[in-house]
Amino acid sequence: MVAKIKSGKSLVGALNYNENKVGVGKAELIGASGYAKDQDELSFHDKLFRLKDLAARNRRTRTNTVHLSLNFDVTEKLNTDKLVNIANEYMKRIGFEKIENLKISPLDYGSTDTKRAVTNIVNEVARFYQFTSLPELNAILNLYNITADRGSKESVMFSKGGLHYWVIDKNGKKTGVPIKASSIYSKPTLKLLGDRFKLNEFLRKPYKDKLKARIDKVIFQATSLAQFRNELKKVDISVIVRENAEGRIYGISYIDQLNKVIFNGSDLGKNYSAAAVINTLKYKTNGNENTSTDQSSEKNGMIKAVSNLAMRNDHSRTLLDDLVSPYDPNANLPGQFEPKKKKKKRKNLNL
Repeated sequence: MVAKIKSGKSLVGALNYNENKVGVGKAELIGASGYAKDQDELSFHDKLFRLKDLAARNRRTRTNTVHLSLNFDVTEKLNTDKLVNIANEYMKRIGFEKIENLKISPLDYGSTDTKRAVTNIVNEVARFYQFTSLPELNAILNLYNITADRGSKESVMFSKGGLHYWVIDKNGKKTGVPIKASSIYSKPTLKLLGDRFKLNEFLRKPYKDKLKARIDKVIFQATSLAQFRNELKKVDISVIVRENAEGRIYGISYIDQLNKVIFNGSDLGKNYSAAAVINTLKYKTNGNENTSTDQSSEKNGMIKAVSNLAMRNDHSRTLLDDLVSPYDPNANLPGQFEPKKKKKKRKNLNL
C-alpha cells in the first residue's frame, strides 16, 4: 500500500475531483464520516456545505484542504468492508481520531492558567457543538464551569453588544476576572455567535428525531427526575434542568453528546418540555401509590359500611351474618307460613 498526500486551499476542487470520478464510474463512495445524513443521501452541496462549515470554524488554518489516497497493488483484491477498515485505521494512526473524539475537561479554577483554559474550552465548544442561542451555548459551557455574560440590560456592555466569559463555581457563581470575547483568538463575540446561531439551526435538524427516540426509551422506564437524568447520561445525553429561586422547575434542555447538538425541551415538542416531563414522572410515581391507597381506602370503607349496617337491633340475624353465612332457603323462617291477609274489596257507591 502506498499513501499519497496533497494539500491545498480549494475545498471545491478536491471535492469535484472525487465526485467526477464517481460520476463517470471510475470510483465508488464507500464511506462518509461526520455528516448529518447517511452517505447514500448526501448530495454534492451537502458535502461542500459541511466541509466549508468545518473550515470556517478554525480561522488559524490557512491551508484548509488535504487529499489523502491509499493505493494498492492491482493483484490485491480487497472487498468494501476491508477497504473501509483500512481507511479508518489509517486516519486513526495519523491523528484524525483525536479530532473526531475530542474530550474537554471542566475548568478547575486555580489549577491552571485561567485565560488559556477558558480560551481552549470556548474554542472547542464553539467549534464542535451546534447551539442556536446564548442560553443554549451557556447550557453547554456551564458543564465546563464557564459562562458567557452580556452584562445587565442597563450596562454599556449590553447596549454595545459586548460579551465576557467568566469562570463559575459549582453553584454557578462567577469567580475570578472576566475575559473579553474579543481577546480570545477565535473572537467568539456576540456578532460572530449570531451568525453561528442561524447556521446551527439548520445543521442540527437531522439529529432531532434521533434524539427524541433516545429520550422516549428512557422516559417510559424512569420514575423520578434523578433516574431520568441518570439513565439519559448512560446514552450520552446531558439533561440541564432550570429552576428559579423558589426551586420551581421552569425549563429543560437536552445536550446530545454523541452528535454535539442541544435542544430545548419545547423545541423537540410539548411532550419533552419541563412541565410535561415532570407531570409524566409524577403520574407514574403517584399513580401507583394512589392506586394502592385508593384500593385500601375502598376496602376499609366497605368493611366500615357493612359493619355499621350489621349493628341493627334485630333479634334474629345481622346483615353481616347474611353476607358471611346466607340463609338456608329451605329453612323455616319466622312468619314464613302465616296465611296472607285478604284485601277487602271496596264497594262502588253509585251516587
